[in-house]
Amino acid sequence: MQTQNSLARMAARNIGASKFLSPLGCKHGHGNVRYVTDNRCVICSHNRGITKENLLRMKKWREQNRERHRELCRSWSKRNYDSTAKARDYLLRKEEIKESQAAYRLTTQNLILHCAREAARRAQKGKATPPWADIAAIKAVYAQAKELEKLDGVKRHVDHIVPLKGRNVCGLHVLCNLRIITASDNLRKSARFEGLV
Repeated sequence: MQTQNSLARMAARNIGASKFLSPLGCKHGHGNVRYVTDNRCVICSHNRGITKENLLRMKKWREQNRERHRELCRSWSKRNYDSTAKARDYLLRKEEIKESQAAYRLTTQNLILHCAREAARRAQKGKATPPWADIAAIKAVYAQAKELEKLDGVKRHVDHIVPLKGRNVCGLHVLCNLRIITASDNLRKSARFEGLV
């Protein structure tokens, strides 16, 4: 049985594997997976290494032997370059996918449609959009606000001159009640009617 174990270990070493499946089981019943380097059971090694005393001992050793630790880390990285590169690539790909999904959600077209839909929803909720309102022209105003924002980088909002749900007065969601102003001005104005300027 020992020779079969040695043969399996040599075969794994020849193909560059770090672990191998041994015909000998672990004496603690953990299974047959062992390290190629020293023939230790993987689970026994892991369990042995995570005691509080061992963690403190390893931390102390790393602090006392910084250069040696760095050297060992570098050599490990070189030996395991493929797996670390795959992990890095996977994380980068995951991040790129996340960014591309976010970018898609925030594309100009989707943003214009979102702003127009949100304003229309609020307007319909307050019954502020009359049947004769020119919806295409209203959408064009939102699109123009986004274009201006792209040109100078200043965040723009489409403001209702007479607020849809003001305290003293309520306006309509129509073209003549819309204007493009900076976001800070619109947030400062809130739902107040300042009169025609």
